[in-house]
Amino acid sequence: MFTKLNEKVQSQSVPFKNKYSNGGIVLDFLSLNYTYLSEAMNDFYQLTGIRISFWNTEAEKIIMAPDDADGGLKNHLNGNSAFCSKLRAIPEIDAQCHCCDLQALQQNPRKGDILYSFQCVAGLTEYIVPAYFNNHLLGNFMFGQIRSAQPKEKSSELRQQLYRDYQLDPKEMESLYEHLPCVNHDFIMAAARILRAIGSHAYYNGLFVSSSLPLSSRIYQYVQTNFMRPINVQSICEVLHISRSTLSQTMRREIGCSFVTFVNDVRIDNVKKCMQNGMSITEAAYRSGFRSTSYMYRAFRARTGISPSVYKNMLKNEEL
Repeated sequence: MFTKLNEKVQSQSVPFKNKYSNGGIVLDFLSLNYTYLSEAMNDFYQLTGIRISFWNTEAEKIIMAPDDADGGLKNHLNGNSAFCSKLRAIPEIDAQCHCCDLQALQQNPRKGDILYSFQCVAGLTEYIVPAYFNNHLLGNFMFGQIRSAQPKEKSSELRQQLYRDYQLDPKEMESLYEHLPCVNHDFIMAAARILRAIGSHAYYNGLFVSSSLPLSSRIYQYVQTNFMRPINVQSICEVLHISRSTLSQTMRREIGCSFVTFVNDVRIDNVKKCMQNGMSITEAAYRSGFRSTSYMYRAFRARTGISPSVYKNMLKNEEL
């Protein structure tokens, strides 16, 4: 049975088709930066102790946190708890769990529901949080492998039945079960809101980049949202799933400069804005993504024809 919780957000689902490409993850309209989203999900796990996964809109699990399973498996699809790992080591149970997850993801929650819940084959309550941005469904976060603060009799019955059917030691399994995080309704709703925010943050900060736009516009969008971070040719090629030669040709043909020059120009424009707001030259450089003041000085002179110090003095004179 699927339960829809009543907290609302103003959004609706517009499904995107996902697919894999060049070792990365591509959607018809969005490119997903796996590394950044994986880091955010692992941070969520470190703060809450709740295990989560991210599924694309075709019900494929593409990220799981933590990305190191209890059994020491270094694989981002194997972040299960000791309790679930023990159960899913049995192929029949693993298949049942997978089918249960797929059935849950195929449900159609009411537009605006922040999350909905379902019961897994072991009697645990699992939760799905659709991730939206601007009415577009980016994918679904799923979290669970937790105990409810108000345990249900049916949950215990399902577990005991599994132990009998597959000859598992009840004492050992219940010990593993007791080690699962125990949470209440307020905690679950707070976790759901955080995951919603992660989805929006991911889009705002260029973790999802629209691939329906021309390539030059996607490059511009990525740089504008990421210039404060360390970015280079390799990072943008990985996110946009393009070759270095394609990037170089597009920059030369449609933007009129190299990628490094373009990034520096965007950063220098921000340095000028920071200084106009009263920041020191060093702070403006740091806030604009430069990690070397001397390099920023050279880039500033190349962009404007004057040094940052001269520009700063010009701003002071304008104020007199």
